[in-house]
Amino acid sequence: MLRNSAFLAQVASCVCSRCSTRLKQHNVDEGVVSAIGYYDKSTQLPKYEEIVKIIDAGVAGPAVEVESMVPYILAASTNSDETVRTYAALALFAISRRNDSATVLSPNLDGIARLFKDPNERLQGAAAMVFSNLRPSPPPEALQYILAAMKDPNTSAYARTVEVHTALRIAPSDTDVAGAVKKLWSTDLDKQGRIDLLNALADPRIVDKDLERIVINALENNDVGIRSTALQVLGRMREHIPIEAVEPLKRLTRDPGQSNVIRELARSLLKRK
Repeated sequence: MLRNSAFLAQVASCVCSRCSTRLKQHNVDEGVVSAIGYYDKSTQLPKYEEIVKIIDAGVAGPAVEVESMVPYILAASTNSDETVRTYAALALFAISRRNDSATVLSPNLDGIARLFKDPNERLQGAAAMVFSNLRPSPPPEALQYILAAMKDPNTSAYARTVEVHTALRIAPSDTDVAGAVKKLWSTDLDKQGRIDLLNALADPRIVDKDLERIVINALENNDVGIRSTALQVLGRMREHIPIEAVEPLKRLTRDPGQSNVIRELARSLLKRK
């Protein structure tokens, strides 16, 4: 019998009624089964503040107990009610912040990855955040799920931004990650999409020259927002400015059509040749 029945009943047990028989067969707490069997749209779900307290208490227990909860939380993450799915994602996020979260969640990575398909773009992004948090470090399989989501044409712009940041944080020198980022840059991204992708490249651990070239080429983009972002990203990405960036930076300093801010940023970077 699971000890944290209140946690399961209010978070992980919001699943379709036909699941109750199967759970009974696995000796799951009768109170939890009851909550599963009778959950419907009219059920009063806890308020956000209440569910956060329930989650924090529920995921603080021994690893074996928390791991036993995960399949039911994942079942809740597929519920037709968006609030239930959101609460389930919050529970997964809370678990991912444990020091042993990679061990606790690794048996269920496939279930977590299903969030990438959620109709809510915030929940799509939550999957990447959970994978990013896994401690002491995300397993290699987590990166493969993120790469697959990045390539999915149905992924929302918001979720893809989170996925790019996560992939680069987990594996900044991985060639598959670099290839996925380059392919994404070559697509018809809007202004904000390009700015978000550039900001994801502001990491000195990135060694791929093509990714570096994306930032350098963006220095002379027609959009001032993208130019400004590229200047700032280049400064965070490299302690010493690459030789390929010198001429574009010089052109910016000499261009009377550039703002004082752009010209000053370019001058400051040139001092770091």
